[in-house]
Amino acid sequence: MTLLTGPTIMDDIWQCSRSNPHVFTGVVMVRRTTGSGAVGSSISLLVVALVGWAGIPDRAEAQQTTKQKMAKPATPAKGAATAKGANASTGWTVTADPPAEPIKVPTEAGYTIPVPMGQGVLYPPTPSNFVALGKNEKASDVRQVFDLRTKEVVGEIGGKHDFSREVKLSPDGQFLMTEGKPTAAQSRSIEIWSFKTGGLIQTIVASPTPAFIGLLGFARGNQAVTARYIGKGDLISVWDVETGKLAREVLGPPSFRREATAISPGGRYLALISNDPSLVVFDLTTAKKVGEKALPKSGSGYVNPEGLSFSPDGSELAGLFTSGTESKLWVWDVAKGTVVVDHTLKGNVKLNVPGAQSYKGRAIEWLPDGSAWLLSGHTIVDRAGGRPVWIFRSGEGDFYPEPRLLVDNDHMLTVGGPTDDRRLEVVALPWKQVDAALKAIEAKSPAYICPGQPVSLKIDIGDVRFGSADETHAGITKTLVERLQSEGIPVAEGQSAVLHIRYGEAAGETLREMKSKGPLPGFGGTPTGRTIQATKALCSISWELEGQKTPIWAEKLDFDPTNLMVSGEATDAKARESAFGVLKLRLAGVPLPYFVPKFSSLSTLPGVTVLSTAKGKPVNKATTKPTTRGKAKTP
Repeated sequence: MTLLTGPTIMDDIWQCSRSNPHVFTGVVMVRRTTGSGAVGSSISLLVVALVGWAGIPDRAEAQQTTKQKMAKPATPAKGAATAKGANASTGWTVTADPPAEPIKVPTEAGYTIPVPMGQGVLYPPTPSNFVALGKNEKASDVRQVFDLRTKEVVGEIGGKHDFSREVKLSPDGQFLMTEGKPTAAQSRSIEIWSFKTGGLIQTIVASPTPAFIGLLGFARGNQAVTARYIGKGDLISVWDVETGKLAREVLGPPSFRREATAISPGGRYLALISNDPSLVVFDLTTAKKVGEKALPKSGSGYVNPEGLSFSPDGSELAGLFTSGTESKLWVWDVAKGTVVVDHTLKGNVKLNVPGAQSYKGRAIEWLPDGSAWLLSGHTIVDRAGGRPVWIFRSGEGDFYPEPRLLVDNDHMLTVGGPTDDRRLEVVALPWKQVDAALKAIEAKSPAYICPGQPVSLKIDIGDVRFGSADETHAGITKTLVERLQSEGIPVAEGQSAVLHIRYGEAAGETLREMKSKGPLPGFGGTPTGRTIQATKALCSISWELEGQKTPIWAEKLDFDPTNLMVSGEATDAKARESAFGVLKLRLAGVPLPYFVPKFSSLSTLPGVTVLSTAKGKPVNKATTKPTTRGKAKTP
């Protein structure tokens, strides 16, 4: 069963459909209705008999431009490896592929670059000193490329253009790759725009059929990399952006998520997760498969890939996966093809922190020395312990956080400031506080809450719409005991530190059922006339100390679902059951402090920084002296 959540559910479905070309049948949806009786924009409940996904018609097509240079339909370049021959496995022959030059962003106090209209940040998929800021939604708009080292504009594309689909920025900041509109024959194209000239320089027919095109990034030498499904698998193509000609192609596996792909820092390799599931690596300079490894076993069974990322020096490759009620973080040694890190995180890291679910950036960012990762733009996970050590929460009103970039071991680029003055700025990473707290845990310093130190559970159950209070109590108890055990914290009665949960339920929104005969929910659906009453969960969780009225930490987890997936017939009770399952998933992964020291000089872990807010000034912009954390890599 698949669960789709969040305010961008249609985009999630869209991306999922492009990566899983199978069959989707028996779809029944429930949508929220607006005041005028029209169907709302977000799916609120999905009741699905699911056997896979199918390709669907493209989104609204762009207006035809009269200044395109049309290339001939794709044919293999002379001497290029054919799909059949290139796909033969030759064992693991991958090597480290570092970037041509490292990122060198200044980190002095006051480093800022204005973001036009407060939105639109695009980094290249591989390490780069360039960023594109702005959008092209109106005739007066300008998208500019900045050299991050100098903060100077090095190119721009002005005017209104249909860049609403996927876009990629080349590592040298010269080119923008985007999807074009189908031709009269329904072929698919990619467009290459120049920031130097400000115009379209190539329109490349990347698919002679209506098959979807996935933009994977840029290979070595500014060559565009795309993928399209051709029945036997995804044909991975490498294009010369200057001439529009096909350079090489190789047949990849028949199903992989575009989010779970990565191009090495030097532009030589493409790594992806196939649905076997396996890690597969292709050499883009030779169009050959150079490595394939089955994924490690997960205790929860099937794993769903969320993201892949090479380390900045190209020596390691990290993958983030969700598996049941857990998230898995695996890291491979690129030269050996062996797993050197295997961490399990409770819950789904994308659902645990406000703002992470709608984050626009990559799922994994590396600290350059390899000692930590930034997951979904919000959670720093330490390599040595595999625990979240710091949370960068999005501020109030920052509903769709822009991509964030770790520029060195001590600083991150992020967008902050009020709505009318959004800026790209440098934020210091608090390693001094983190490392001091980690040492205090190891030294068993006095703490209210600490791994190895027992705590008690207190669970208050209020109104429950379906089922019983006892069943609800048991479900929450099991979830939290397992969560605390994963942090090394035992549960026992009569402890001074108490994890207190208050839980109740109320009627949620009235949802309208829609039935679809098409391949994907939301496309051609018709109302059935039935409505479903959703259940809203009212939940708070806090760390409390015996004899003190004020909690030492508290979090609200109120949950009023806008989309759910259930099995069988859609009923109010089934909707409640599904919503309660999501609530337990969030309880399992909430950023629960596992270290609360008694000394105020030490930080709670995970610590929290609110990065930006739409209603006030950005915080935590002070720079710090560089730290030396060490690579902390497994030998």
